[in-house]
Amino acid sequence: MIANFLYRVADYFHQNRAKVVKVLLLAVAALLAFLLIRAGVEKWQKARYEKHIQSLEIEVQAKEAKALEKEREADALKLAAKAKEAEVKELEARAEIAETNLRNTRRIVAPLKEAYEQTRNIPLPDSPVSCADVCRQLAGLGYPCQ
Repeated sequence: MIANFLYRVADYFHQNRAKVVKVLLLAVAALLAFLLIRAGVEKWQKARYEKHIQSLEIEVQAKEAKALEKEREADALKLAAKAKEAEVKELEARAEIAETNLRNTRRIVAPLKEAYEQTRNIPLPDSPVSCADVCRQLAGLGYPCQ
């Protein structure tokens, strides 16, 4: 049965050899045309993708350059912040010294002010005071006449 089928197929191909060759050539031509069109489309897509990739690479390089610039700016700002912190510490130390000096001065001035007020509020004698008496009193306070 299979032998009979194969015999008939071989006979059909032998009788219609020209048609079969035409159909095969047409199929091969269609296959070649399909493969050429497919290769062209793939080449076009590849070129389009490569162009897109190049534009993305250029964009990445630009972004990296911008990021490096921002990093430099950040480093400069950090350096400036450290300088300002050092300046603030120095000013705080100077303020502390000034505060200490002010306290010391107040401690020294308070008794002097009190002595001044006492001296100022002492009633003056009705009799005239000589210059020598005033010089003695000033010498007693630590301010001799010159």
